[in-house]
Amino acid sequence: MLLLNVRGATLFDNLRSANNVVCGTFEEAARARNLLQDDSEWKNVLGEAAMTETSDHIRKLFAYICVFNGPYDALGLFNDYVDGMCDDIVNETYGDVANMADSEDLTNRTILTTNNDAAKEINDRVLDLMIGNEVTYTSADYIVTEDNDVVANYPLDFLNKQQPSGMPPHKLVLKRGALIMLLRNLDPANGLLNGTRLVVDELHTNFIIATIVTGSRRGSRAAIPRIYMAPSETQLPFILKRRQFPVLLSFAMTIHKLQGQSFDKVGVYLHSPVFVHSQLHVLSRVCYVNGLRVYVADNGDQGKHENGEVYTRNVVYNELLE
Repeated sequence: MLLLNVRGATLFDNLRSANNVVCGTFEEAARARNLLQDDSEWKNVLGEAAMTETSDHIRKLFAYICVFNGPYDALGLFNDYVDGMCDDIVNETYGDVANMADSEDLTNRTILTTNNDAAKEINDRVLDLMIGNEVTYTSADYIVTEDNDVVANYPLDFLNKQQPSGMPPHKLVLKRGALIMLLRNLDPANGLLNGTRLVVDELHTNFIIATIVTGSRRGSRAAIPRIYMAPSETQLPFILKRRQFPVLLSFAMTIHKLQGQSFDKVGVYLHSPVFVHSQLHVLSRVCYVNGLRVYVADNGDQGKHENGEVYTRNVVYNELLE
């Protein structure tokens, strides 16, 4: 490489020189002349992913880089980002989900997140780890209006992509044994309230059989049909009406959905500093201190100090305490 690019070289030192400096090796000289690729691009990829993505995604990115790009120093790249690849809140909280036969052990664990997108990502990942076949239920979506022009402006594909808060997705993917949360008050007298958690027992074409695992009716089995839902408080310029099973996966949930529940094992995934006044109480929702795991994404506003201590921001309005 150097022989092809360094003209007029009469000594080996000429070949090992770059920017008027004699390098220690020919390889160093080639890199100094930008004749060889280094791993800066792959470091940028993994560094960016470490700020926002889960450990599973970072591991996959590292594997793709090694297989398809042949990094110069794969071991060094691994050592630089091993913490991000191994600090896995799903494994810390749920362990070996595929072989977890005790449903009660499963329901005594949860992961708390800051927003619905993070919760969905974790829920989908835990479902993938579970054994068994997936069953996908699709919704029927409508716009509540008598104006045909409004209907024409929003095609069905657009409606299917919408998921306002408190509404199940257009495509609901479930497995037997999965944890779900009820999104509507179906039958309060029999324990079927908004926020009730259940374990899926049977997945039929037109209904779901599940066992209640929270509240006074814990252990009772329930049949859940599809229902119509039309939340009024959304950012949409119309009322979206959806017919779907009123449930969501519930391996992970947003902090405000906790509703006073306590667990043996709690993982808290902080994508960004989101604690507002009084939210620090979520750390007390674990029954045992050694059952608490907190994952703090490093994004500048929170992360890890040079001494290894992890930090995030806790908001306290002192005027409310006076």
